[in-house]
Amino acid sequence: MPINAYKPAYKTIAAMSMLLVAATSCSSSDTPAAPQAGNQSQTPQSTPASTPAPTQTTAGVSESLHPVTPAVTQAATRLGSGLLSTVDGMNKAYGPETGAYGNLTATRRGAEAMAKATMDKPGCAAVGQLDVRAPAVRDAPAAVVAFSSPQRSVTHALIKLRGREAVRRFPRALRPECEVYTVTVDGASTTYHTREVALPSRGDRLRAFLTSADGAGLDLQIGSVALQKGNVVMNLLVVGSKLSRRELSNQTDNAYAALMKVVE
Repeated sequence: MPINAYKPAYKTIAAMSMLLVAATSCSSSDTPAAPQAGNQSQTPQSTPASTPAPTQTTAGVSESLHPVTPAVTQAATRLGSGLLSTVDGMNKAYGPETGAYGNLTATRRGAEAMAKATMDKPGCAAVGQLDVRAPAVRDAPAAVVAFSSPQRSVTHALIKLRGREAVRRFPRALRPECEVYTVTVDGASTTYHTREVALPSRGDRLRAFLTSADGAGLDLQIGSVALQKGNVVMNLLVVGSKLSRRELSNQTDNAYAALMKVVE
């Protein structure tokens, strides 16, 4: 079944994965494309750290952005060079967008979706993801891009953290209570079954998860990978039907090769 048929579920998935599927959902035909790096979605380079950033309104997302220093802007732009530039059989659906992690349109859309969702286990909302509520994560340089086809979507994000923060903030192992949980958005409930999967070792640390979504006749899997290399954390999300561990591993290989262009 084409992935656009899952639009109702995408609202729920976006609530579950604050950044990455929120970016993926931008590919829906009824959602305007996210702004490119350097335009209205990103705080201007000239905005000093001590000056409040302007309020942005982008595709239904409206809130004050956090101040961004020129150093963060420059680091985020460099991270953009480490994103996937193409994915076989897919078109670019979103981005690339660069800036402070908490200011990215994808991040803010995800937070907006979270606010509209009800979970039976709120602590399981962001399995495998960084916690954007932490200032060290929110203000960090970041870049994100997404690709889609009728059967699949791939979202690739990079976040550069200071010092030991990449180790400290790296996603934890899956807790037993988060193996099954239910998310309700706009009255529609979807149950998620998540398991941690082993992938070949890459970078300094790696965790991968496969999640299946049950509800409203769905046949949908979400593959999520968190990878640390130095002080950069990579998140990769692959969404579609009949997603295998092997495919998730292959997509991770491609994303890691792109990352290695900008890290030592």
